Amino acid sequence: MNRPILLADDLVERIHDAEEAARDCHLATEALPAAGLWRDREFQRSLRVSRGFIEGGEPWHDLVVETVRRDTVIRRSDVFEVASRLPSGALDEQQATELLVNVNAWGYNDTGYGAWRTKELLAQQCFPRSATRALDILRTAGPVVAYYFLYNSAKDGSRDEGHVQGWGPAFFTKFLYFADPENQPRAVRSRPTALILDVYMARAVNRIAPSKPLGHFRDNGWTTPQYAFYITLLDRLATEQRSSDNALTPGIVEAVLFRRELDSGNGGSREG
Repeated sequence: MNRPILLADDLVERIHDAEEAARDCHLATEALPAAGLWRDREFQRSLRVSRGFIEGGEPWHDLVVETVRRDTVIRRSDVFEVASRLPSGALDEQQATELLVNVNAWGYNDTGYGAWRTKELLAQQCFPRSATRALDILRTAGPVVAYYFLYNSAKDGSRDEGHVQGWGPAFFTKFLYFADPENQPRAVRSRPTALILDVYMARAVNRIAPSKPLGHFRDNGWTTPQYAFYITLLDRLATEQRSSDNALTPGIVEAVLFRRELDSGNGGSREG
């Protein structure tokens, strides 16, 4: 049986303070564009996928969704369909691998090295354990603790080592985002959900909440309290902006803000 992840008392306090700050901080005027106008377009946007995800004879090539194998394109909804098949009980390595492959096909899309990075990640012996353990933590303790697990490793071996070399927050948060059952279409949210945090979204946070108490979000290396602030902030935006649009979710808010940052040229490639 897996041991529960125990966070230090001072870290728990900083996470709590970050969540409170996200609920109370002053937001910039027009923090969120007209989400309803962009929702369907962004979620059904077809992204071209590098042929490296289907060519070369890798054993995981058969795990990519049919739209990639047939048309070399993928949508958010395709990856959510893969995640919807995850069992509610214990996960096996094959299921974690299938989700990762499709998350990376979507995340790297047509960059030429996405398939190579996926191959390198899957070649690490620690990946299956870390991925399946992170999904268990996500379900039982929530996205902030899952983030902590995947972001940190113990040098002395005294606690669970979740970090996998080469799997940074910009991509393991994509994995958590799609795996979170409360992000599924028509799911009922009971808490802030796992969301993608990358360079685009870090810059979006700086734009939305310029006077936040946690300071400036860098382009990488976000702490666990910063992740807690981020997902709570987008949960707040979704709640405040929902009004008559009952379909507005934190995931939609993330998609809309990402598109605004991308279209403004305020970032690099969506990787990390």
